[in-house]
Amino acid sequence: MIKRVLFLCHPESDWQEMGIFDGLCRLLGDDNVITYPYKPTYYGLVDRNYKLPEGRYGFTSPPEQIPPRQEGPWSKQRILDHIDTFDLVYLASLRQVAVEAARELWSNIRHLPLAMTDTEDHEGYNISLVDEFTPVACFKRSLTPYLHERFPFLHPLPFSAIPYSSVNIDDTKKTLDVFAVFGNTHPVREELAFILKALLPNLTNQPCHVGLAGNSFLGRYKGSAWGESHLPYKAYLQHIASSRISFVIRGFGLEALRAWEIPLFETCAFWAYNPNWIYPYPFEDNRHVVYFREDLQDLPEKLDYYLHHTSQAMTIARAGKAHLYQYHTSDKRAAYMLDIITRGSSNAPLSN
Repeated sequence: MIKRVLFLCHPESDWQEMGIFDGLCRLLGDDNVITYPYKPTYYGLVDRNYKLPEGRYGFTSPPEQIPPRQEGPWSKQRILDHIDTFDLVYLASLRQVAVEAARELWSNIRHLPLAMTDTEDHEGYNISLVDEFTPVACFKRSLTPYLHERFPFLHPLPFSAIPYSSVNIDDTKKTLDVFAVFGNTHPVREELAFILKALLPNLTNQPCHVGLAGNSFLGRYKGSAWGESHLPYKAYLQHIASSRISFVIRGFGLEALRAWEIPLFETCAFWAYNPNWIYPYPFEDNRHVVYFREDLQDLPEKLDYYLHHTSQAMTIARAGKAHLYQYHTSDKRAAYMLDIITRGSSNAPLSN
C-alpha cells in the first residue's frame, strides 16, 4: 500500500502535475506528499527568479486552483535520512529540473518503485528515460492510439477537475445560454469562434459570450458588439458556472483543461470529438456531454436543438457532473494512477 510519495517536480506551472499533487495530498495527506526540489508555489508562496537549465529565470505565483499545503520544505539530507519511509518515487514531469532531481537522488532511491509521467502537449515519449529509470509504470497526458500501439506500456493520465476551484462559485443561476471563449492556440478555435458569432444572434435571444483573442485575453461577444476583455481565472470559471452550454475544443495539445472544468459546474459540455486521444472512463455522447465533429459540420444543428431544449441540456449537464465526480476529480485521478502503479494494470475502460 502506498502511504508516502516523494514527488519529483519542476518549478514552473504545470496543470497536470498540479492536479496529481492535489489529488495525492487529498488521498494521503499533505505530510505524505513531499516535493523535491521544494516547490514553494504549492505551499502558497511566490517563487522568484529561479534559474532554469536553459539559462533563463522564472517567476511563478501560487496557483488559484488548489489550496496552499501545510508541509514545509524538505532538504535533500532530510529526504535521505527518511528515504525508507517512502513507498513511491513519482517523477511528476519529464522536464529537465525534475529529471535531474531523480538523477541526483538515484543511488539512494533506486530500490524504491518509481513511476513517471510526461505531462506535455506533444505526442511523443522519451523512451531513453524509461531505460534509465526502469519505472514500474509510465503515464502520458495526451496519449494517442498511435503512441499506445508503439508503446503499449503507456497509460493515459489526463488533466482532472480540482474541486477546490469551485469554492465560492455559484452554478445554480444559469444566466447565459452560451459561454465560449478561447485562447488562439489552434486554427479550429478560430473557426468555432466565427461560426458561433454568426449563429448565436439567430438562435437565441438570451445573453451569450463568445470570443477569440491572444493567450492572455479573452474575446467577448455580446449582442452585436465584438471586443476583448480580460477575465481573471475565477471570473472565467464563474462564466462557465453561469452558462447552460460551453465548449471543449483542442488547443496546443489534443486535450483541453476545460473538458474537466465545464462539467464541474453542471454546465452542458459541447465537445469537439477527437478519436486520436485516449482517456479513461470516457464521457458518453448525449448522456454526459454532447459531441460534435471536429470539422464543425454538425454543430449548428446540435446547438440549435439544445438551445431550444434546455431541459435536455441540463439533464446531460447533471449526468456529466456526476460522472466527473465519480471518475475525473483530482483525487480520483490520483487514485487511478496509484492503482495502476500498485497492480501493474488498469481496469478502466478507455476511449479511442
